[in-house]
Amino acid sequence: MKTIDYRSVLLGTFMLVLTGITGLSAAAAQLNRTVTLTSTRMSVEQVFDRISRQSGFDIFYDYDELNPGRMVTLPAGEMTAEELLDAILGSQYTYRTNGNSIVISPVESVQQEVSRAVRITGRVTDISGKPLAGVSVQIKLSRRGAATDVDGRYVLRFDPAERPNATPVVVFSMIGMNTREVDYTGQETINITLEEAVHEIDDIVVTGYGDVSRRNMTGSVVSRKMEDLDLPGMTTVDNLLEGRIPGLFFTQTSGQPGVTPRLRVRGTSTIVGNQQPLLVVDGIVQADPVNIDPNTINDPDFVNLLGNAFMGISPSDIERIDVLKDAAATALYGARAANGIIVLTTKKGQAGAPKVGYRFDSKVSMRPRYTDRGFNMMNSAQRVDLSRELIEKGIGYGAQGYTENWNWPGYEGAYLDYFKYGAIDFDEYVRLTNYYETLNTDWLDILTRDTFSQTHTLSVNGGSQVARYYVSLGYADTQGNIRGESDKRYNTSARLNSSHGRFNIQVGMQASVNDKKYVPTELNVMSYASTMNRAIGLYNEDGSLWYYPRTGSSGSLPYNIHNEMSNSSLDIDQNMISLNANLQYRISEKIRAQVLGSYQYSNTTQDEWYGENSFHSANLRGDGGQNSMMPFGGVLIGDHTNANSYTLRAQVDYSDYFGQSGKHFFNAMLVGEVESTKYTGDRQEHRGYFKDRGRTFPNFTGMNSTNYPAFTS
Repeated sequence: MKTIDYRSVLLGTFMLVLTGITGLSAAAAQLNRTVTLTSTRMSVEQVFDRISRQSGFDIFYDYDELNPGRMVTLPAGEMTAEELLDAILGSQYTYRTNGNSIVISPVESVQQEVSRAVRITGRVTDISGKPLAGVSVQIKLSRRGAATDVDGRYVLRFDPAERPNATPVVVFSMIGMNTREVDYTGQETINITLEEAVHEIDDIVVTGYGDVSRRNMTGSVVSRKMEDLDLPGMTTVDNLLEGRIPGLFFTQTSGQPGVTPRLRVRGTSTIVGNQQPLLVVDGIVQADPVNIDPNTINDPDFVNLLGNAFMGISPSDIERIDVLKDAAATALYGARAANGIIVLTTKKGQAGAPKVGYRFDSKVSMRPRYTDRGFNMMNSAQRVDLSRELIEKGIGYGAQGYTENWNWPGYEGAYLDYFKYGAIDFDEYVRLTNYYETLNTDWLDILTRDTFSQTHTLSVNGGSQVARYYVSLGYADTQGNIRGESDKRYNTSARLNSSHGRFNIQVGMQASVNDKKYVPTELNVMSYASTMNRAIGLYNEDGSLWYYPRTGSSGSLPYNIHNEMSNSSLDIDQNMISLNANLQYRISEKIRAQVLGSYQYSNTTQDEWYGENSFHSANLRGDGGQNSMMPFGGVLIGDHTNANSYTLRAQVDYSDYFGQSGKHFFNAMLVGEVESTKYTGDRQEHRGYFKDRGRTFPNFTGMNSTNYPAFTS
């Protein structure tokens, strides 16, 4: 169990161990893998190297006993690893498999070795206690070694007499983990915990078209493991990048849930085009759910509630992120990569028994308060004093001043009613003044709230050396500080990797459903809450909603922010599914071919509603006469978008080291790709709509054009 911080708790990862012979069957399958020989005469060491490279085995032997430099003659072509070992070892040597290791010993010394060998057993785990399979356990400066099984256990035998004048040192090593050395002082059991090597990710760069060694990469690339980026409470991938990628500019345009931040990798590369970086997942360029006009999305004040191509991906399903930042990215993706590329690699299954993991994240978000640092807002008494001073000095508000017949709210209205219009007596004026001075309406409390957001992720992964799988289910519930706003996401992900000889197959699927609820943008709730006069109340003294006059297109209309929030809404529903398949074939050690295909579909529906009693509808209704743009009912504005995209790619890669000691590297890539993205949609505004009657709309056919000419036109 691992506690991240007070806002997020990783509940744990549970292990399910299934009984079977997975390790034995995997080893047998590896021995039957085909090994290609390009020469008929090779040294034993060269043959062992070919077997290791093409079958995945680590081979251990005594250098002095076996004499690996001796030359052997073998038929050119293809043989299985087992056939090769039998051919070069003959009857003088024998071998045994242990996980991914082959241990070779002379036949005549096997019995002697058993009698005089020291036996060490133990278990190797990571820092969280999970067993590590495939860890190499070796005696330093010796070929004696073993490997851990799926449970992390090993058995190592060696003869201390081989190095009588030195203390034997047991070395534990594994790719991606820090190597550890332990002196052997007679102990029968050595249990070891290996820590992850943080720098290991820097050895490989994922470009989307393949994996490239960092030392062979000429472009500017930043690579991050998900463990280095993961923050509690973060429900989207793009929010994790804030402050974590050098050269990436992150701007959060709003604090509302589900809002897409503005990302810039290479600054502003265009004035009229889209400035967002290209988003790639498992080698596939992702399409945004809605094709937003570049002028709109580049606007610094634009708040993107519709999301981007990463919106349906859970951070828990991501293994690593690579950001390609310079012009070298355009060599792969063309001009569309001029803004940089963000490449995501999703998690894949690990060989071994099935592992079930459950993760729970939570976040508490506090609403703004007048006591917050830097929030300088007058209370009611101070606001009334300011109004009194302005009136005494003859300083008015805007064009109205205090000479016009204007229905002023609050203290100004009481002052004018007593001194100018004589509508109230002195005692009522004093009572109203005291009332406004002590009102202290907390608009921030009325319109915003403290929230609790949560994320749940359930995952299962496992498999053998031949086939591995990863499946996850996720649920995220992000509540907004503005009352009534939320973003709920349901997502699933599945990935299957399989290796058969020279073939490598990968099949993946991702799907998500987003349900977002907002207050319409035109209400500008946060601005209202942070600037509204605290000497004005939400309710009348009798408890009914208090309306004050507000200027609209149809003149002065009654306005109450609570009424507006109750009679309007913006609902966004989004569904997305993505399918992909990748088939790779290793033609030789230097040439690899692959065929990749993907299909993505997304559906986005926006419903913006204003009820009959809202300010928006009152503006359209006007006086209800001939100039009325909507004689009755409310407004429903529907916006619907479908996005379909597919990618087909065929690719051949050639890479080779040449020159003295192989110090030069050459890589060539031949790619043919077909890609298409198509958006279809419609936008309709329905007037005269009543929400409580379901999604039905009135029939205006035959309406008297004389009574409502503005509307019927």
